[in-house]
Amino acid sequence: MDVEIRVDRTRCIGSGQCVFVAPRAFDQDSDAKAVVTDPRGEPEERILHAVTACPVQAIALHIGGTVVAADDLKDWAHGARSDHPIVPVLEQLGEDHHELQTALSATGPADGPERVDEISSLARAHLRLEGEAYAAITALVDPQLVDAFEANHRVIDEALDELAAHGADPVRRGRAMSRLATAVGDHIRLEETVLFPIALATLARRQSSGRAALTGDQALTPRVGAGSQAADAPGDRTATRKSESSVNGRRSHDESSSSAVRPTAATSSKNSTKA
Repeated sequence: MDVEIRVDRTRCIGSGQCVFVAPRAFDQDSDAKAVVTDPRGEPEERILHAVTACPVQAIALHIGGTVVAADDLKDWAHGARSDHPIVPVLEQLGEDHHELQTALSATGPADGPERVDEISSLARAHLRLEGEAYAAITALVDPQLVDAFEANHRVIDEALDELAAHGADPVRRGRAMSRLATAVGDHIRLEETVLFPIALATLARRQSSGRAALTGDQALTPRVGAGSQAADAPGDRTATRKSESSVNGRRSHDESSSSAVRPTAATSSKNSTKA
């Protein structure tokens, strides 16, 4: 997935907030304008924090043809506390992410074909559920952004096919497993740091404007929409809802400093970097 970090120099006022938050990724030139020096120079959470910390919103991410600005991420934590059925869907996906990554990290070249089959089944089941959830997420975010994440599904599918084809060869199996782990990790990171918060932020804005009823909910399957019946009935909801931190892979952090995308390469275009 192509990702760019862009700084609008015509909007930048030289406040230096991005440099303060992520000094190894941003700097200021002789005019005090922000520049991206190394998109991989800081941990992911600092990159997104820099986007949201800019007082004039001069920094944006460009993902799959979609521009992701600070406003798109504003108040996502309020959306995570909503009774809308998409919230438990994202929570469940966050739990599934943790399970899948834990299984992948515990699997090595020495594990045999049976373990490979278990990993493959777990990954393919997660992709199916995630694909179903995307139908509902599309009602909240730019469909082009969802398309970019669906393209990542195809990358993971290819890695799974490679793993199945070479499962009997320990060396090639190890390489295929490494490719799968990388593809899954990259995909999950982008979901939890960009796609899910944008969906929740949109939900928060719509609810605050009195438009909480959204289309696309019927796309959820019974398993994916687990908990939605309780959410639809005022007073039935318990006080034990999982915190919004579980939406982001069970990582607890402030909405303004939630994890961000880490680009993997850089090109220059009006001071932009591209992964």
